[in-house]
Amino acid sequence: MTLSASAAARGLACPASLVLPQQDYRTVHADAGNERHDEQEEQVNRGDLSGLPDDVLAILPSSPSIATELSFAYDPVNDTARVIGKVVNHDYSPFRLSPFEIPGTIDLGVTGEGRAIVIDYKGWEEVDEVGDNDQIATYALMLSRAFGYAEIIGAIVYLVAFRRPSIATLSSADLLFHRDRPRQLQVDAAAAQRDPTPYLSAGPRCKYCPAYLACPLQAELRKSVASTTLDMQVAEKLPLSTDADAADVYELWGRIKMLSQRIGAALHARAAERPIPLGNGKVFGPRPVKGHDELDADKVYEVIRAKYGQSIADTAVERVATKKQLKEALSFVAPRGKVAAAEREVLDLVRERGGINNTPKMRVEEHEPLNLLKVVG
Repeated sequence: MTLSASAAARGLACPASLVLPQQDYRTVHADAGNERHDEQEEQVNRGDLSGLPDDVLAILPSSPSIATELSFAYDPVNDTARVIGKVVNHDYSPFRLSPFEIPGTIDLGVTGEGRAIVIDYKGWEEVDEVGDNDQIATYALMLSRAFGYAEIIGAIVYLVAFRRPSIATLSSADLLFHRDRPRQLQVDAAAAQRDPTPYLSAGPRCKYCPAYLACPLQAELRKSVASTTLDMQVAEKLPLSTDADAADVYELWGRIKMLSQRIGAALHARAAERPIPLGNGKVFGPRPVKGHDELDADKVYEVIRAKYGQSIADTAVERVATKKQLKEALSFVAPRGKVAAAEREVLDLVRERGGINNTPKMRVEEHEPLNLLKVVG
């Protein structure tokens, strides 16, 4: 068993999830999230912090010392932490961790002016606020113990959703409180290796749990779906006349949705490797679809400046050109209700000058396979 900081919240909720057989669970959303994470990291490494929300920029030191993908090993027994080397793909096995050390990699660590800040990137799905977030608290312990800071500022930054970041200061008392939780988790996880049953707990974190397929609780649900017992369970509760019945069915509904998502992810992964023939003459597999238009900033600037003047061109194009910026700029000059038409006209001119590139991408979905013989004939 290797407990990592990113698994701390799940492990504290369900210690058995750390010791049951694991299987990697990846979705297209997770892959897209990794790409956004990498883009943000590259931007910060260039010294460009503009991708961070204003609320986070406001708490940064005036001359910050910045480290991306900063990896630590925290020992809850001795309450100490050390910086370890560059970790590839979150594989901590080469670093000879002690039996009790918990590894973790901070997305962005910032220090300066006596302050230390832990910043963790998230996608669209909302997570616990900093003050209740076990992952952030574990990162904060690592940074605090490795460099001697009494308190740590934590920030959760959403890279996709239009959510304000969560920011809070974890005091020395907060860090002491959290220190005891991974200690107890080590004990519970060791006991769960002998008998996981008392340490199982179903909840929202099951959604991405790598032990989902090996979990006895989820196995019971799969058996119910495959038989008629699930219908009977729901039928016994209908018409949901009591709050208790409604709550039970609501919890069951959530678990069924989670199971459906896991099945969908498994099917998408299988179909991406090899299309699945369906009985209706179609297949479930990848096919090329139109990607997003990429605008050549110079070409867009030329067209806008020639048609509407330099001030509007400066509004439409900064370092890059996007359709959103273009529409916002045209709203200043196009008659009301004619912005879309003006946008289409500009894009047609840009396209004529070779200023629009569209790279097809692959999407896994149900479709009729292409008849290559018919195409060749």
